[in-house]
Amino acid sequence: MIDELGWVDPTLGATLLFRLSEARAAWEADDGTTAKAVLQTLLDTLAQAPAGQLGSEARQLVQLNAEALIARTPTHSFQT
Repeated sequence: MIDELGWVDPTLGATLLFRLSEARAAWEADDGTTAKAVLQTLLDTLAQAPAGQLGSEARQLVQLNAEALIARTPTHSFQT
């Protein structure tokens, strides 16, 4: 699914999907601190990925969305 457009190397795509799954699990467990840390790890992975593994459009799309999620995720518990 992630490599259908050829924008992302399948191995890198699997890594990014794993990180997103981890972040989602943390978010669903009301653990914003962990969700943010995992998303930051995803951003670090993007920054280290060679251009041949990831198209510029895909890099920008994932980066902008991960940054937005980090900015909008509270560090404390989501429950009030």
